[in-house]
Amino acid sequence: MKSSIKQIAVVVCAVVIAGAALLKIYALALIVGIVAGAYLLVAGMSSGGSLGNARRYGQTPADNSTRIGVGLAAAGIAAASIGQPHFPLSFRVFYGLCLVAGCVLAIVLAFLPAKK
Repeated sequence: MKSSIKQIAVVVCAVVIAGAALLKIYALALIVGIVAGAYLLVAGMSSGGSLGNARRYGQTPADNSTRIGVGLAAAGIAAASIGQPHFPLSFRVFYGLCLVAGCVLAIVLAFLPAKK
């Protein structure tokens, strides 16, 4: 299976976000998540895609780039929230799960076949 540049970039961003969170470089994780997420979100929206709408199911094509962007941005924000010492441990565990979910979501969506 041949990987595209977008797939490789998404995997690299997810690894950088998770790695920066593990190394306690929370600012790097936040910056990478927000920048990569915003780029993919805007690129997907400008090409006519959307996140999807429950009221108009099936009418508006959902775009994977926008969803990947949201996943990476959420992972970056969650990583930055883990480093806040004034948050209780339960909050930081929740943000850790959000970090994992955002990275996994972005990687899975990057490798899904494109719908026509």
